[in-house]
Amino acid sequence: MQEAQDSGADEATVADLQATADQITGQRDSLFRGETLRGLLLSTFAWSTIGRIAGIAAVIAFIAAGAMVVLVVLGLFHRFRSTPSTT
Repeated sequence: MQEAQDSGADEATVADLQATADQITGQRDSLFRGETLRGLLLSTFAWSTIGRIAGIAAVIAFIAAGAMVVLVVLGLFHRFRSTPSTT
């Protein structure tokens, strides 16, 4: 467009070139923003999935810890209740 203005093109040609440049700029901005939005949404979804999996793993870990506490208590109860054998 600048070359057309410098070379002395008529107003209609300059306006047509400006409209084309605006259209291309709009498409570029739209694509850039669309790709950015897509990336942000996918990243958010990925981290929410990781958080959900971590939450499930935490619940399982607490259940396993509770089971281990029960086993330790039962083991201590068994140790003190049983009589030692002498050989």
